[in-house]
Amino acid sequence: MTIVVVIAFLLCIGTISAQESRHPANSVSIDYLKAANKSATLYYGIEYEGYAQVKNPPYLTKSPCLKSSLSYRGVMYPEVCLRLDLWKDELAVFSPDLRYFILFPEDVEFAELMDKHLIYHKRDAFPNSPATGYYFLLYDSDYKVLEKQYATFVQKDKTIRTTWTVMDFSIKTRYYLFKDGVYHPIKNKNTLLKTLYPYKKELKQFISSQRLSFRRDAAELLIQATGEYEKLVNNPTIN
Repeated sequence: MTIVVVIAFLLCIGTISAQESRHPANSVSIDYLKAANKSATLYYGIEYEGYAQVKNPPYLTKSPCLKSSLSYRGVMYPEVCLRLDLWKDELAVFSPDLRYFILFPEDVEFAELMDKHLIYHKRDAFPNSPATGYYFLLYDSDYKVLEKQYATFVQKDKTIRTTWTVMDFSIKTRYYLFKDGVYHPIKNKNTLLKTLYPYKKELKQFISSQRLSFRRDAAELLIQATGEYEKLVNNPTIN
């Protein structure tokens, strides 16, 4: 009840701004954070800076934010609104005073976005380790499958009737399979089957029987094929 009253107070005094700019939280927001207790460290820090004009926003979806669950600094938040910027590789949370704050990546344990498990991967000493950044952990057992969605800059045009710069992005995806202490980039079904040696024949039959397609749904193919491979490794007599 206290939090609801504080939010109403913020709305009434007109301190809320929907503009995205890189400024620290103001004094009124800090008062709110004190009342919010555990949420204080969540809605505090550098404010997220968006894009003035953009043709294809570098986000997971066209929605400004996604309802998600988040584990941050040892606290579990069952429902927050998050935005993952695939160009800047930043994860921002939507605050009660209608602003976005960038989360400190090292303090993000995980988040559930669009039914996927998001983690902050730090480049480690294993060969071919992907660069530090946000990744979706698609499979996590003796073997791991990582999905990296990222944005590339397409063009920078000037519109005819204005001097505003219009930005355009293209969303791309990379996959990595961690096996035998090495990160293997997976570009297609053939590289996957080659990596999952020595059960290439069995997995090829499995993929066909399940009607899996790398082009249609690479993530699902990787998840199911890796799971089947692990079964074959642990129970080599099942075939």
